[in-house]
Amino acid sequence: EHSTRSVHNGILNFKGATVYATPGSKKTLAIETSVNTNDNFGLTPLHFEVTLEIRNCDPGETYIVASRKCLLCGHIAQSIEDDHQFYALDDGESCQPCPTGARCWGGDHLGVAKGYWRLETNGSRFIQCLNREACKGTTSLERNVASSSLHGECNTDSGYQ
Repeated sequence: EHSTRSVHNGILNFKGATVYATPGSKKTLAIETSVNTNDNFGLTPLHFEVTLEIRNCDPGETYIVASRKCLLCGHIAQSIEDDHQFYALDDGESCQPCPTGARCWGGDHLGVAKGYWRLETNGSRFIQCLNREACKGTTSLERNVASSSLHGECNTDSGYQ
């Protein structure tokens, strides 16, 4: 990779520089340069250090060593016949295949499939309903995140809770 640097009005600008580090770590960059002080003494050497705090992977992301990046778990298809959804509930956890009874929208967004329910709002264990029609499931990502339908809806019109 190629990076450039420029100085204008006392501001040092780096373009194209990339720092790779493990999530949650700290890196110190030592920067050495010389500046012209225009006082007939020539160039004055400067040395300073910058400490970077690297963020952890967010919930729903996993750290991929080969690419040195946190990537969002999501839709992965090796072929048309092999179509899988993945999720991760904790930050930096490896992506897991979508469990039976779940609807996975990528990242840490895990909803309930029609015909299933779950006991815990953020749990990854899904239980098949005795009457599959009574459990409507989570119908969209927005409802999964923003409403009380995290457990999936029940068909109360038919007397089921």
